[in-house]
Amino acid sequence: MDCLNFMVLSFIGPRIEASVVSCNKYLTKSYADSCGVKTMNYQYFHKNDLINIEQFPVIVKPVRLGKQYWGFDSLFKRRSSYALDVAFEFDNEIIIEPFCEGIKSII
Repeated sequence: MDCLNFMVLSFIGPRIEASVVSCNKYLTKSYADSCGVKTMNYQYFHKNDLINIEQFPVIVKPVRLGKQYWGFDSLFKRRSSYALDVAFEFDNEIIIEPFCEGIKSII
């Protein structure tokens, strides 16, 4: 989009800031929360954080990677450092949500 702006070409699409927010699950959830939109409870972690998950099963999502690459958000039913290692291969940040049967994720 910057190149289109630079070349002064008309186009239809979101501004860069909106694209950045919508491609980041943490920013999208934070924004939705601030607007009163209900979201799943979640925990945000950076790669170097100490991660202690108390309740299982959970869904682990890389923050900036869409489902088309991840394939699906990973459901983990028990403690596994392997699960977190795999998630951190795709991103340095993850969010972890409790798994709720019958709820479809759109973020």
